[in-house]
Amino acid sequence: VMSARASLADAAGGSGFMQVSLPRAALLLAQGTGRLIRSVDDRGVVAILDSRIVTKRYGSVLLNSMPPLWRTSDRAVVIDSLRRLSQSMNNFFMPRIQTQDLASHRDWRRSQLIEAAAAIALESGGEAITVAAVAQRAGLSRTSVYEYFSSSADLVADLVIDELKSFAGALESSISNQVDPYQSIEIWISNSLLYIADGRHLLAKALNAVEIPRERSADIGAAHRQLLAPLTQSLKSIGITDINQCLSLIQSITDVATKRIESGADAESEISKTIAFCIAGIRSLA
Repeated sequence: VMSARASLADAAGGSGFMQVSLPRAALLLAQGTGRLIRSVDDRGVVAILDSRIVTKRYGSVLLNSMPPLWRTSDRAVVIDSLRRLSQSMNNFFMPRIQTQDLASHRDWRRSQLIEAAAAIALESGGEAITVAAVAQRAGLSRTSVYEYFSSSADLVADLVIDELKSFAGALESSISNQVDPYQSIEIWISNSLLYIADGRHLLAKALNAVEIPRERSADIGAAHRQLLAPLTQSLKSIGITDINQCLSLIQSITDVATKRIESGADAESEISKTIAFCIAGIRSLA
């Protein structure tokens, strides 16, 4: 039927593609998105893997047919969004009506607000996180947001802490079965730089410019110490006497590698050389 309508439009001097095929495609795209995002509580990624959506003039018709979702063409941002979505589902995936008690519901709602803030940060930067913006993204009133966070800065602090704890957990898990402290250090450095290379650091980077409330400094400091704990323990096992000095040297070296990777240097080569340099330095201090 659609083919016949397109042929008829062509025969009449029009464009079967523009008059029939394109509107149909726009409708299907909108319907598909609607099946994924049915309410303000739903989350997901609509991935369009055809570059013509942005290179052809008719692409705007398709994009404008969709709900006002935030858009990105950055693969790393998409991967980070999916990672956070997966973690959120593992921890809090339950429809509102199925929350068993008030505490469960509050955890679920807090997660929803954190995810909304993360999406805003990835899309527009950390400074764009405001109570009003988060409330709008989550489909809630500003009053509801204030039930969980005293300010947008307080929300950002929780987002930073959640991100640090998530990364720390991943690092600790990757090292947990290692006996050789040098091997543990190599894995820690490698995974830390892979975090940069595959773009998972983009959220943390977006939040760097946001001023954190002074009263939350202790919480963020604790999260940082948790992140460094496996590395600190390995250095102690080796017999390093000045742990803070050694941590600072490793941080400086990995900071240089981070900048080089972000500038386009080959990640595998940078990671390999950084590990070799750090291990040699640590052995000289042991």
